[in-house]
Amino acid sequence: MTTYGFLFLDQIRLQDVAAAVASEFGVPADRIELLSRGRAQSRAVGLPVVLIEHDPDRDGEHVSFSAGDEFASAVGDLPEVGVAARLCAALKVRAILGVPNAASDAIWTLVAADGSSGMVLVDTGDLDDARYTITGKLQEIKGAPEIPLVELSADYNPFYT
Repeated sequence: MTTYGFLFLDQIRLQDVAAAVASEFGVPADRIELLSRGRAQSRAVGLPVVLIEHDPDRDGEHVSFSAGDEFASAVGDLPEVGVAARLCAALKVRAILGVPNAASDAIWTLVAADGSSGMVLVDTGDLDDARYTITGKLQEIKGAPEIPLVELSADYNPFYT
């Protein structure tokens, strides 16, 4: 099963994300569901292909994007970071994604507003409050020159093996 799930870090309206999903990926607007604080802003016809949600109790003030197999088929199994990159570039916002098999809860992927991306470190003390305070980047990110590059020791592997 393919799943997509990430958060937009910048303020964004649910409707703007839905419009970008429809425009960028051709998902019909009536197959996108919008939820804000547990209330439907726009219901999908049948099962939603994409869920765009604002749930402050779970995600802080961030808007989340979720999709599954039907969306994956529609986008030719485009990787999650590729989906986030296209949406971020279209909307001019940033997103943050989990890193599969990361060796630390502090390692995430940042997608910049220009669609460029790379791994970053976040302050893990803020995660319980759904805050993603980026403390450094592990690789160059064209659209985030303001984030300092962090040099890790040569023997550190950021992934579980």
